[in-house]
Amino acid sequence: MTRAHRVRTHHWRLGRLEVKDAIFETEAEALAYANDIDGADSVKVFGHDNQLLHNVVSSEFDSYA
Repeated sequence: MTRAHRVRTHHWRLGRLEVKDAIFETEAEALAYANDIDGADSVKVFGHDNQLLHNVVSSEFDSYA
């Protein structure tokens, strides 16, 4: 089993949803990266077991993503 943590960002651009993942060794690195992201409509941090650890949704954007 991998011990990587994943940060998934959702960006609406020109009517299309772009989803990007970034992989980190530790939860602390993943959370630091997630808290520094600007311009994403949604940011989610998943643990090494693929469980959602942290979720940030832009207050300017109402989304189900």
